[in-house]
Amino acid sequence: MKIFSPKNYYKAFEKYCSLSYLEYLNGSVQSRMEQKKLFLKGKIKNPIFDYPDLKKTKVFLWWKNLIRLKSSVINQEKNTVLKKTCLEKIDSKITETKLLQSILEKDDPGFLKNNLKLYGKPPRKLYDFCLNYLNKGTGVYSAEELNRLLDIFQKSTQNKIDLFAKNISSKEIFNQNKIRIILDKAIKYAGVKQWKAKISKNSRVGFILDHQRKIIVVPQGKTLVNVKLKGILSHEIGIHLLRRIQGEKIGHPLFYLGLPNYERGEEGMGTLKEMTLERKGFNSDHIIIALGICFALGYKSDSKRDFRSVFENILGLIIMFQTNLTKEEAINKAWNMCSRIFVVPHWKPEGLCLVRDYIYIDGVLRILGLMKKGGGKYLDLKIGKYDPANKKHIDIVDKLSII
Repeated sequence: MKIFSPKNYYKAFEKYCSLSYLEYLNGSVQSRMEQKKLFLKGKIKNPIFDYPDLKKTKVFLWWKNLIRLKSSVINQEKNTVLKKTCLEKIDSKITETKLLQSILEKDDPGFLKNNLKLYGKPPRKLYDFCLNYLNKGTGVYSAEELNRLLDIFQKSTQNKIDLFAKNISSKEIFNQNKIRIILDKAIKYAGVKQWKAKISKNSRVGFILDHQRKIIVVPQGKTLVNVKLKGILSHEIGIHLLRRIQGEKIGHPLFYLGLPNYERGEEGMGTLKEMTLERKGFNSDHIIIALGICFALGYKSDSKRDFRSVFENILGLIIMFQTNLTKEEAINKAWNMCSRIFVVPHWKPEGLCLVRDYIYIDGVLRILGLMKKGGGKYLDLKIGKYDPANKKHIDIVDKLSII
């Protein structure tokens, strides 16, 4: 494996490229709960979300430092492959600052433009796949072939966390404190130093790795059954954190913060880890939220595209296809999904959505396609954070002799 010697710009690169726009889009728990109550009682059509951490000065400073960082990379990096890739990574972060700026300015076109620039529009064939899978229980893979590919994936990505997860109680329901304690134990078991788990103090509804503070954020009030906790361990630590740690050994921050647009492949791998544990086919949560995004974008021509309409469509799918949930659980899940899709529902209700979450199921399908073609060698966790189904990323890995 090639090891890169540190350059002066590395420290600034890590500092400003480890920030994520998602960190600015959390609200106060009290405010979000009040909006949820009003919405569920039918008193408001679209909730109003607060963003106490989203400040104009913070966004401007982040943007300004990224512009300076570009100059440092241009002046200091002599390797043409690294230079080009670093500049693309910085440009993607600049797009994130523009997305935040569009929220501050209530700029509808700017929000959609920068949003789609980061992730692209969900492919129509992905929308069709999700519908077919829910309605017919079929997709591009038979149950036998899917399980065969999951076996290959598990063998290619096996790590210490898989062994740790096997020893978790099979009956217990885990609350936020127990989840945090187990995550901390798993981090220690994997031999990772400096990182820890921490319960969120804001409205965040999903787990996330905070690369700047080196913490795994546990959503406030989260509860998980055994198999779901094992899935979180395999996804957040077994994929996200361990790929970060392996990337650090390569030396260049690109490989532990992620190549440009690496998230699709990495979230796909994390989701596949969950699927190998559950063995129930494709993850219906990711399929339903991808459909919700498509509904908001107008793929379903006979439906309105605001928070309320998408919420009702998503709730209907959850009730129909996740029959193990109580009605209250289904409502809470639909609310959480819509809160991730509509980060700004109160400006222009029709279709102004964040498209990011479709990359989970899209990433799964791309990784499965890669394995089907025999490209499993690029699933190696030692390479760090990149998308193994992205040809551009494979070219970078090969040109830099990372493997």
